[in-house]
Amino acid sequence: MSAATASNMPLVVHAPLISGVVDSKPHFAATGVAVDRAILNMASVSANQLMAAMAPHNSMAPTIGKGDIVLIDTSRTELLSGQIFAVLLDDAIVIRRVVLGAEFISLQPDNQDQSSYFPIQLPVNASLQVIGHIFWRGGMLAETSVNIQGM
Repeated sequence: MSAATASNMPLVVHAPLISGVVDSKPHFAATGVAVDRAILNMASVSANQLMAAMAPHNSMAPTIGKGDIVLIDTSRTELLSGQIFAVLLDDAIVIRRVVLGAEFISLQPDNQDQSSYFPIQLPVNASLQVIGHIFWRGGMLAETSVNIQGM
């Protein structure tokens, strides 16, 4: 890319924000999320293959917390074991870590609270609508107090 072309590119791109599911398709909020192009460059993600979503609960905590914004690469829809993906399931967006088995696809929560969050098991041949691979997250820091010596 020439210096002239690079200087014409905006430093920030707009990621459509998924606000829900309507008729088994993502529905988008009126506003989106501004994303620094450097993040996309580091992840090798094209701006036209970008979506964002807000984590609806703590099923992926501590990796992704309730209310965190995740960025989704919609060009990566082939499920890979150990990676986090956003999928549409029963008219809901599900964000989970994928574990591929011989007979089942398991959508695993990172949260170990098994009374609230549980794996979703699907047959390997199940029709699953994959939105894309989660490659970035941002959110609030947990409230913690730190005792710093000398202060």
